[in-house]
Amino acid sequence: MCLVYFVVYLILVAALPRCVLRVFRGWNTIQLSRILRPMSAIEIICNSCGADTLLNREAVYDGFLKTGEKLTCSTCGFEYASEEDVPFKSHKAEPQIFTEADRSAKVEVFDEGENKRICRYCANYTVNPFTQFCAIHKKEVQATDTCGQFLENSSD
Repeated sequence: MCLVYFVVYLILVAALPRCVLRVFRGWNTIQLSRILRPMSAIEIICNSCGADTLLNREAVYDGFLKTGEKLTCSTCGFEYASEEDVPFKSHKAEPQIFTEADRSAKVEVFDEGENKRICRYCANYTVNPFTQFCAIHKKEVQATDTCGQFLENSSD
């Protein structure tokens, strides 16, 4: 049985390499403290190997206190002294295909205040996770329904 848990643990470590797995009392509880942490790397052209590669940022700790970051080339492992020494790759600006003149005019579906008389803004409109309900008609309604017995909600 322990072998099965060990194999599952190895699969989790292989599938989520940036996650920190903590195993608490026995094999029943495995907590993932960080899931899918964003990759902290930026494109560079390395001074040492000349490769177009990524910059690895690794935190440096003194006990539980973070003291800084170690910046290294992901290809050759060359370590940069500071952020200013890193030769970041420059990105060209992407061409603009559309301009503001190409955009259509803003469409106004409702006149000013016209949408304020829908069930969503009525005092008798009740919402819960399972249904939307009208207290006057005692039936299920939608937020965009309307009726002649609208009562303005004072809380909005």
